[in-house]
Amino acid sequence: LEVDLNPDTIICDFETVLIPAIQGYFPNTQVQGCYFYFCQAVHRKVGELGLKTRYRQHEETRRKIRMLLATAFLPVPHVNTGVSLLEAGTT
Repeated sequence: LEVDLNPDTIICDFETVLIPAIQGYFPNTQVQGCYFYFCQAVHRKVGELGLKTRYRQHEETRRKIRMLLATAFLPVPHVNTGVSLLEAGTT
């Protein structure tokens, strides 16, 4: 039985080794990151930056991080603008 795999899209976590490997085996396939793993990576970065306490205690910090997580749902042409607005402190 011969199987010809040619997926349009593969959704995976954000492993730096995995994405190029997928692209090597499936050059015509779009690789997308999973939202769950995106959120996990952002929260991990919050910890690395020493912001866990601030995240727990300050609503404004929680709100900004939630807004950052929401940028994943913006149309691609609007992502840079959304992130820039967050950096500028506007809502």
